[in-house]
Amino acid sequence: MNTTPLEVWLVQAVHEAIAPTALISTLIQTLAEGYGLHASIWIAAADGSTGIHVWGYRQGATGASPEPEPPTLYQGRHADWPQWLPSQVAPSLDPTTGDGIIPIALQAPPQTGEAILPQFILRLHHPTAPSPAPDSDPPTQSWADASPQTLATFTCLARQTYLAYLALLHRHHIDQAHRCIALVSGINQLLNSSLDPDQVVDRVMAELGVVMGSDRALLIDFRQASADLLSVWTSPHQSCDLPPLRRENWELALDALEQGGASYLHFIEPNLEVEELSDWMSKAGATSLLLIPVSVQEDLFGAIALLSHSPHQTYSVDQLQALRQVANQVAIALVHTQNYLGLCHAPPSPPMPVEVQPLSDRQDPLTRLMTRPCLEQELNHFSNRAMWFVRPPFSLILCDLDYFKLVNDAHGYVIGDEVLYQVAERLRRQLRQGTPAYRYGGEEFAILLPETQLSAAIGVAERLRWAISATPIKTSVGALTVTASFGVAQQQPARDRHAMDVLERATQAIAEAKYQGRNCVIGNQLHQSDTSL
Repeated sequence: MNTTPLEVWLVQAVHEAIAPTALISTLIQTLAEGYGLHASIWIAAADGSTGIHVWGYRQGATGASPEPEPPTLYQGRHADWPQWLPSQVAPSLDPTTGDGIIPIALQAPPQTGEAILPQFILRLHHPTAPSPAPDSDPPTQSWADASPQTLATFTCLARQTYLAYLALLHRHHIDQAHRCIALVSGINQLLNSSLDPDQVVDRVMAELGVVMGSDRALLIDFRQASADLLSVWTSPHQSCDLPPLRRENWELALDALEQGGASYLHFIEPNLEVEELSDWMSKAGATSLLLIPVSVQEDLFGAIALLSHSPHQTYSVDQLQALRQVANQVAIALVHTQNYLGLCHAPPSPPMPVEVQPLSDRQDPLTRLMTRPCLEQELNHFSNRAMWFVRPPFSLILCDLDYFKLVNDAHGYVIGDEVLYQVAERLRRQLRQGTPAYRYGGEEFAILLPETQLSAAIGVAERLRWAISATPIKTSVGALTVTASFGVAQQQPARDRHAMDVLERATQAIAEAKYQGRNCVIGNQLHQSDTSL
């Protein structure tokens, strides 16, 4: 059986990993230019959402010129399959227009005898074929038989196109998941960098805009009677000016975020239910608006707004999950910078002992490391099922100071606090910028290492152990020798059900380190039932 040029092109398109939408658009244009056929393609959404993606030709308008404008390619989204869909999933001719209709269904027929719905439809229209008169007989297979390519050949092409589309879509979702992981990791590094707070927020908005394919990314403060724009990133190709922000335009959306507890809102313009916001979107040149709430200490602070001029903008589960993580990270940045653009108006608190200024309830006031709730929140994010098997494995290090109770008993809690502060400083100096470190308990610390194998994590733990024990810690009562025991565990996606399982195994490893004499590092890779330490 001879391979057609279109079939060769489909294989090449998959090999080159072009965008799934580009595959469909190019195919439609090729059918028009090479075969004189106007094609429309309907594909069931395969991203977890509902609806039907539609590509096709829209007939050009007829103006003052006797010659009508050429048809233009469009892309849309419908709620359901068209009414002209045949009851049987088989190639057929439309009895009214004579168009070829080729539905494709890949799943097995249902056992209950219910009608099976297609996942893909190719409709072929021959512009030069005369439409039948109302009182004439329905068209027959003559159009398909007379065509250089038979209806059967186009059926084979439709099936191959859909399979190629699914392959590209799968690869697109994997790439998208990797981009989301890189986005969260990169923003975490920004938040731990030495940049000024306003630079950090601006960079975060720019990263969001680029990775999410938006035309604009905004950070809006909704705490006051007005809506204040704190940061905005604009795509280079965006020419429309941003209209002024007025809180009354956003009231219905804010009610849904505050009272309804919505984790995100996605508006498509025009939207009569939020007419004032729809008008604002129109002035901004946007047909899609995604709102992600930003909450500080459980109170709504504002929102991240992503604007796009494409009315077909959709967001996958991975993207929404990444955006929620970014919103939480932005909240950390905001509460850490109390004087940033007057975000917090309360007077500063008096200095703490050891001259440490408390920054927020997310940061330990003594050690300036992140707190245990922050670690647990991050582990919950790492446990997202959509990314659990896609994300490279992470490792977790737990550190517990040896005989720390003796320090408190012999010298008092003030000296104990000095030791904890100095240990945290030594940990911080040994870690790369952006590596998250936490005060997990009284004298316990945790370090989260994304995309890190167990062997590398053990190496990091050894470096940290040496940094603590190599040199006595200077305190108000003199130098004190301090050692620590370390437990390390790596995520095992096929075995662990949650990131908390990794934490539990790191805790078991610390217990083993204590048993083996303290001041050492123990790694735990497998479940205890699988192997002994």
